[in-house]
Parts: sequence; structure tokens; C-alpha cells
Amino acid sequence: MRFREHLVCVRSAYTDPSLSETRLELSRRTIVPSLRNQDVPFRLCLRIDSADPLLTERVELFRQLDVPIQYDLHPNKTCTLWSRIDDDDAVADNYLQQVQFWSSRGKTYVGFDRGLVSNNGKLFKAKIPGNMFASAVSHDPDWHIFTQNHRALQKLRMRNAALIHDESAWIWVRHSTTKSKCLSRYLGEETTFPGDRYSGVELL
Repeated sequence: MRFREHLVCVRSAYTDPSLSETRLELSRRTIVPSLRNQDVPFRLCLRIDSADPLLTERVELFRQLDVPIQYDLHPNKTCTLWSRIDDDDAVADNYLQQVQFWSSRGKTYVGFDRGLVSNNGKLFKAKIPGNMFASAVSHDPDWHIFTQNHRALQKLRMRNAALIHDESAWIWVRHSTTKSKCLSRYLGEETTFPGDRYSGVELL
């Protein structure tokens, strides 16, 4: 199954003023520069909330990427490569290039077996596969990806999958507005920020 279009889906929907402001600033430092650095074509699916007090500012920020944008998920007539990235995380400059490379070779699931975790001003190697950085090829939106259904994603990885070994392809950013049970279990050894792969990205 070969894809015709790459749709990168980012959920950035908030109604609480304080949370909206915090996440907007995080997006400005992480996902927006990350996507700006990609050198392959893609369409952005920005999932927003009409009641967001900073809706105008949020939309304007993502429009700076100068890529086609849609605001809802719907089945496509053509086969689509769907990728999910959170609005407060970061990906390396060649992240989408790697995803498209393997998808163009017939893989219907593309993931990364390791990555990095930013927590309390420090950076660690991740001890878990990045289910929050998964991609799949299909006609319909793959809800397993968007809901991080770990059991379903595990089944996808058992089929026609490419699991890329790249320890710094993504950064899972933890901060005051996120809660993770047993976070310490996910943290490997402390490491340094690979700034040469993350142009313009600023971690807290």
C-alpha cells in the first residue's frame, strides 16, 4: 500500500486560559520549529477548539509553517500516511524524511524504538518505544495512533512495520501541565541535547 499524501496531525485544543497560554508557548519552542525544519512535503491537520481563548494566536503560529492546513480528520479518497505528534514535543530535522522513506517502500506502520525524554531541565534517553510518535498508512484516520492505544499499536508493529533505531529522532517533553505515571521507569541515562538535529528548538 503506497501513500499519496502525508498528513501530520497535531492536537492543540484548549479552553482553559492558563493551559492554553502555556501550551502555545511550548508549541512555539518545540513542535513549530521542528516542523519548520522538515525538508519533505506534508499537510498539517491542526485539531483545535473553537472555544480556545487564544485560538487566533494559535492558528497564526502554525500558519507560519507555510504548509497546507486542515482542521479536521476525515477519510481520504487517496491512500494517506498519517503521523501523530503532540503540540509540546519535538522531532529531529529528518524525522518526516525517515517516516516517508520507509512508508514509500511499502511499510504500513513506521515507528521508532527509542528516543529522548526532556524532564525538569534535563535530557534522558528513553527506555520505551515512542508510541506517541507513530505513523501508519491507510485510507481512514488510524485512531490507534491518535489515542495511543498501546495494545493495538503493538499488533501493528507485528505486521508490515518498520521500527527505526534512531535514539534522538524524537523528544518527549514533560513539564508542569503533563502528568505521567511512573515517569522514572521511562528514563534511561542522562544525555546531551543534539542541537545539530533540532534547529531552533528550545527545551525548558
